[in-house]
Amino acid sequence: HVEQRTKVDAIARNYGAAPVAFAPAMVETPIPAERQWTRVTLTGTYAAGADLLVRNRTLDATVGFEVLTPLQTGDLTLLVDRGWVPNADDAETSPPVDPPPSGPVQLTGWLRTGEVSLGRDLPRPQMASINIADARTQVTSLSPVGAYVVLGAQEPTAAAGDHPLRLLPRPEED
Repeated sequence: HVEQRTKVDAIARNYGAAPVAFAPAMVETPIPAERQWTRVTLTGTYAAGADLLVRNRTLDATVGFEVLTPLQTGDLTLLVDRGWVPNADDAETSPPVDPPPSGPVQLTGWLRTGEVSLGRDLPRPQMASINIADARTQVTSLSPVGAYVVLGAQEPTAAAGDHPLRLLPRPEED
């Protein structure tokens, strides 16, 4: 109960708070439970063509993938969860995804700690969870930190294409 209450309190306190400037020190050690969902702003450049797809993610009762893209910011390369796309025709097929903006972007998002590895062997670029160590086996340029950013907004926005991503909704607090 205490663990769940801490998660709910962190969402309530941090999700809608004014964003703070990202600093590498924020992710050099594991993010404490009470600082999960800290809203940050950062500037960087996405690694185009390096998307990872986290499967079995449900949005509005539809199963799909969350799309993680490496972002180079200063001396760090972090994963950014850019949003959700629906499944392809079958589980072995990765769905097409619109690319991130090219060049420098400024984004606002929320800091999160990576998830536990589910130890599944999936076709690249798919993953079973947002486990940073598992992601590092596919994207070797990722920095050795255990955190990622959930995208809230970015400038410039991604160009509208045939396979847009949907931003993730506010997490459930119940």
